[in-house]
Amino acid sequence: MCCQVNGHEVVNTDPPHVALYEQASLLEHSCLPTCGKTFSSKGDIIIYATADITKGTHLSISYTDLLWGTINRRHHLAESKLFLCKCPRCKDPTELGTFFSAFACRKRECPGSVLPNTFCNESNENLLWECDHCGDVVFAKDAAMLLENIGHEIMSLGEQNILESEKFLKKWESFIHENHHYLVEVRLGLALRYGDDTIEGIKKISDSELEHKIKLCKQLLALFKKLVPGEFRVFGMLYFHLQLSINEIGRRKLESGELNDQAIQSILLESKSFLENCIFYFQHEPENQAEGRMKEQAKHSLLEITNILKNSDSALVSSLF
Repeated sequence: MCCQVNGHEVVNTDPPHVALYEQASLLEHSCLPTCGKTFSSKGDIIIYATADITKGTHLSISYTDLLWGTINRRHHLAESKLFLCKCPRCKDPTELGTFFSAFACRKRECPGSVLPNTFCNESNENLLWECDHCGDVVFAKDAAMLLENIGHEIMSLGEQNILESEKFLKKWESFIHENHHYLVEVRLGLALRYGDDTIEGIKKISDSELEHKIKLCKQLLALFKKLVPGEFRVFGMLYFHLQLSINEIGRRKLESGELNDQAIQSILLESKSFLENCIFYFQHEPENQAEGRMKEQAKHSLLEITNILKNSDSALVSSLF
């Protein structure tokens, strides 16, 4: 029981294991944590501030997955950590105005979002979900059934099946809010799977898939900066994929003769910005993990771009792209 409640899963060792850390176990939980955590290549825990922390502010980490909706987070915490969370995010049904757990109103012409007035009851069985625009009511059992159906369908999606993921989004986007965590989960998977995370992989996708990948990455970044600003690994991954994507656009336009010197510089500056952000968010990740290896690759690419911009050497651009 002690390991279940206070243990930390260390995934970057072989085999992975659950460890107890005396001082880190004192950190409280919040779904809006002030700190993040990772592990060194030796399995030591690293706690870092995810933003400026003013004097007197509690130091906290998350004991659950912050990309889950409130119902799922609170259920996981109750089952695995033996408490019901009532942090500011859990007490706000809109989850900081993102509507991360909301349905779309079932009335076709209504633009409203459907939520209960709280998720912090001991039981969600008797909650009424109400549209914030027209007042239409959905009973808790109907809401639970819809969520269960969507959840089962997500679990049945093939991990690498892009077509099925795209069909899922088209099927459910009229039933739940555009920012609903189930849609976000699938969009995030798509953003990272289009062209995978290699230069060779991204060369194989179509122009429309490439544009869609960039659009998804930027939409997710905007949402996550508001809702989960401390999810450094997710931010690092998205910026890494944005950099790959913008470079691939540059390569294709260079091959077709569409790029002049001004356009080349614009792409290089945008790519440079994405790389700098990627390195920042991966700064604590060890090199024996995928994120750490991406960080090293990003550092190498950033050095190349910086040299090209510094020397105004457009002849080197083709080697970069």
